[in-house]
Amino acid sequence: MRVAVDLVANVVLLAAIFGLVNVGLVVLYRSTGVLSFAQGHLLMFGAYIMSTVQPSLGYWGGLAVTVGVIAVMGVVIYATTMRFMLGKSEFEKVVMSFLVALIITQVIDLIWSTQSRSISPPTSAVIGIGAGRLPWSSVISLGIAVGVVGVLTFLIFRTVPGLRMRALAHNETLAVYSGMRVHRLSGLAWVVAGATAAIAGVVFAQTSSVTFSLADIGLLAFPAAVLGGLKSIPGSLIGSVVLAAIFTVANYLLGGVLGGSVVYLFMLAVLLVLPFGLFGRRTAQRL
Repeated sequence: MRVAVDLVANVVLLAAIFGLVNVGLVVLYRSTGVLSFAQGHLLMFGAYIMSTVQPSLGYWGGLAVTVGVIAVMGVVIYATTMRFMLGKSEFEKVVMSFLVALIITQVIDLIWSTQSRSISPPTSAVIGIGAGRLPWSSVISLGIAVGVVGVLTFLIFRTVPGLRMRALAHNETLAVYSGMRVHRLSGLAWVVAGATAAIAGVVFAQTSSVTFSLADIGLLAFPAAVLGGLKSIPGSLIGSVVLAAIFTVANYLLGGVLGGSVVYLFMLAVLLVLPFGLFGRRTAQRL
C-alpha cells in the first residue's frame, strides 16, 4: 500500500510539472509557430531565482516574484530574438530557441556558477492513506497546475486576445495585413510560456536540488505535448498524465535509470500509429 501511495504521489507531481511546461509550449506554438526548446531552461532559471528569494520572501512571495521575473524575461527573449523570426521557417525558429537556451545557461552559470541550491515546499504536512503518506505539497502543486491551466484555457478559447493569438499562429502574414498587433500578441505568448515554466521549475525543485540538470525536465515533458498534437491543450494534459505514469512505473520497475528512454519509446510507438498525435489534426494545403 505504501509503495502504491508513493507511486501515485510521484505521478501527481510529475503530471503537474509536465502539464505546466506543456501548456506554455502549446500556447507558444499555437500563437507564434515556435517550437521552443528553451522551456526547460526557463524552468531552470525560475528554480534558481526561487532558491535565492525564498529565504527573504517565503514560499508564496518568492513564487510571485519568480513568476514575474521569468514572465518579463519571456518578453525580453521575444523582443531581442524571436520578433525577428516573424515569417521565418519553423526550422529557423527552433534553431533560435536553442540559441536562447544556450544564453540562459550561460547567464545562470555567470550568476550562480554550478552551486547546488534548494527550495523548501510550502508545507511539510502529509496525508495519511493506509500505510502510505501523500505530501500536501504534491496536492498543492496539482491544485496550482489545474488552476493555471484552467485560466489559460479560458483566456485562449473564450477571449478576443486568445482568438487573435490563434489566428496569428494560423497565418502570420495575414495577421499582419489584417492590422493585428502581432508583436504584442507574440510577446504575450512568451509571457505565458515563461510564467508556466517558472511555476513548473519551483514545483519540481521542491523535491530535488536546484542544478543545471533541471533543464532536462523540458525535454522529458516534450513527448507529452507531441502526443497531444502540439496544438491541443487538453491533449497535452492527457499526454502529461499518461507519460508521468509511464515514467514513474518504469523507473520503479527498472531501477530508476530507464524511465526517460521508455517515455520516448512510447511516444515513437504512438506516432507510428497516429502521426499527428492523439488530438492532432491532419492539415491539407492547396498546391
